[in-house]
Amino acid sequence: MSQQAIERLNEAVNRLLAGTQKRVKATGGITLNKINNEAGYGHSYIHKFKPFIDNVAQPAIDQYNAAIEAIEAIEAIEAQNNDEVNTSSIATSISPEDKWRNKCKDEEKLKKKYYVQVTELKAKVDKLETINNTLMYRVYELQDSVSVEVAAIKGVK
Repeated sequence: MSQQAIERLNEAVNRLLAGTQKRVKATGGITLNKINNEAGYGHSYIHKFKPFIDNVAQPAIDQYNAAIEAIEAIEAIEAQNNDEVNTSSIATSISPEDKWRNKCKDEEKLKKKYYVQVTELKAKVDKLETINNTLMYRVYELQDSVSVEVAAIKGVK
């Protein structure tokens, strides 16, 4: 049984390293819990195999997570460099007056958009009020007819 369990855990580690998970999400780093869940075990079953953790799982986890951290650091540096390049080129090409004009145009577009939305919503509210009034009148009619029928039934007794 334990040999089969170790084989399942090894297969889970290999799937996680290859990025072909079956039971866990592909996001984030690898943990013992992810290996355990990927192998189909629950309740920290992996911890019953201390030699497997020390010799196989933990080195694979450390190596994979270190590689992920290095990639994320490189991407962060590249993104920061791209932001600096983009902001410097934009800052030199647009004057403060043009920025202000663009901002005013954007605000004008938003104002028109919101006006249209308010108009549409008011029309919907009016329609709902009409429907509500019609339904309330129908309820009144039904209550009136039911009260007449109840009075007739009580009078028969």
